[in-house]
Amino acid sequence: MFRVTLGYVSPGSLSPGRGTICGAVTSDPVVALTFDDGPDPANTPVVLDVLAQHGAHATFFLISELARRNPSLVEQISSAGHEVALHGRRHVDLTSVAPWTAFATVRAGLRELARVPTMAAHPIRFFRPPYGTQSPWTHAAARWCGLEVVGWTASPRDFLVLEPDRHVAITFDDLEPGGVVLMHDGPPANPTRRVAVLQAILGAVAERGWRATTVGDLLDGRTARRRRWLFRRAAAVVEEMRPLLVREDLTPLPPRTP
Repeated sequence: MFRVTLGYVSPGSLSPGRGTICGAVTSDPVVALTFDDGPDPANTPVVLDVLAQHGAHATFFLISELARRNPSLVEQISSAGHEVALHGRRHVDLTSVAPWTAFATVRAGLRELARVPTMAAHPIRFFRPPYGTQSPWTHAAARWCGLEVVGWTASPRDFLVLEPDRHVAITFDDLEPGGVVLMHDGPPANPTRRVAVLQAILGAVAERGWRATTVGDLLDGRTARRRRWLFRRAAAVVEEMRPLLVREDLTPLPPRTP
């Protein structure tokens, strides 16, 4: 199948410790589940309920302004055993601003999120840039702030209105053990659809005998899989729409043997 791979090079071409984390090198039946753009009073609680039903854990990449306004949601995320990470102070494309502004924005978001009471006992390790856009300067800005940048391996494109089985097929067309799944719990409020997509994804994970966990847990004791992740906004949009542009006959794939 033809694949669009804008912005990537082989992980093997990068020196150890460099590049954006996109998973772990492992054959263990485990994947990291991640949520962007929250916390949201309508979406986040139902996402947490579904994760609890399945005994799954996830990393939540939060917008710090929303976290500051909804500290109880941050507490719910953390107390349920999930991981809190930074998605930015606001949902701003960092590749569209000057390098110093990118650094100041990441630093301000990190400081604001760290001041949420729950976070006092939980160091923030990871950052995912809004929209998934990144330049060498924005990557350096996150690293200067002491954060590892995390991308993803697969996504159900849950911002699109599709049948749950199609969301599953899109996800597992790209996902293998050690991968990272991108989902969303931020606005706009649509808890019913968020639940339907997440239930479908977690059901497919369970059918394969896999386990959904946090980024930190996925990387614990494993070598991070890294890629050179350089997306500008136009390229990011193309990549988001790739499953619809490339393959119209997606059907759920059979379970893969770990």
